Amino acid sequence: MVVSLSNSAAAAIIASDNASNSAYADGWQAGDNGGTGFGPWSFDFSGSGSGLLHDPQFIDNAPLVENSLGAPAFALTTGAEPLAFETSEVRRTFNLPIAIGQTFSADVDGSALDPLAPPFTIGNTFDFFGANGSERFSLLTNNEFHSGNWTATGDADTGILAGSSFRIEFTLATVNTYNLVLSPIAGGPPLFTQTGATLAGTPGVGINRIRISAYGTGSSIDGSKEMFFDNLTISGPESLLGDYNNDDVVDAADYVAWRKTNGTPAGYNAWRSNFGATINAAGDSVTTVPESTTWPTLLVAFVSTINLRNRRVMYFGSDAAR
Repeated sequence: MVVSLSNSAAAAIIASDNASNSAYADGWQAGDNGGTGFGPWSFDFSGSGSGLLHDPQFIDNAPLVENSLGAPAFALTTGAEPLAFETSEVRRTFNLPIAIGQTFSADVDGSALDPLAPPFTIGNTFDFFGANGSERFSLLTNNEFHSGNWTATGDADTGILAGSSFRIEFTLATVNTYNLVLSPIAGGPPLFTQTGATLAGTPGVGINRIRISAYGTGSSIDGSKEMFFDNLTISGPESLLGDYNNDDVVDAADYVAWRKTNGTPAGYNAWRSNFGATINAAGDSVTTVPESTTWPTLLVAFVSTINLRNRRVMYFGSDAAR
């Protein structure tokens, strides 16, 4: 028997968090996990901490004068010792990798870069990583690089000064390309756009974590040297559980993708439970559930085909080699 289940796959909030959530009422600590759809925060700080006026990672509840995002907001600060390379960094995983058509957005207010700092020693980063740890996208600033402007993956000079504020909207267009829009916080025409830009890192690997950092920028009373961000959101069509190659259908090919990029028992169960699920042209998620004996039969046939081909290549050489 085949049962069809349908649910809307229209734009939805997949994950969200902001500094006003109750998890941060007592401050911001490693392991905190406000909002939904994200894993807990992890922290890292390198350096002596000399000259710090705030904790390396803190919630700005004032707000500080140069925090154009308002309060509360997440904030990073470092010491300003020349060539000390102090870094304040936070990282976070996504409960599910960003799916094709989904958009990650956040409000950002970067650190002003000291023009007297040694070249290439200070800046901010806003990076996305794949499940295998490869960096797939970066938005960054660095003194002496593109005049300190924010720079996107592929060495794209956005023309936006390091200390400026903006809203980032990163949309996964295909498994290996993205669209990027940087806009004023208050709204208005985009400040910078990229369409169909190529992701860095390992092709085909899904994006499932973020890293945000400030390095060597210093610490200030007015917030000019701090990096602020808030309103982290992933939105768009709901993704299919078990669709590990992001082609809007859960099939045998996702089993291969699971083995290469996931490999966890939970991931396998998600694939098994949703085998046959698709997203149709109308934007609905339609799950076709085979009889209990169907999907194991399909998997055995698929794996047998792969094994047979591997043996053929082993004994006779690849088709390309003949």
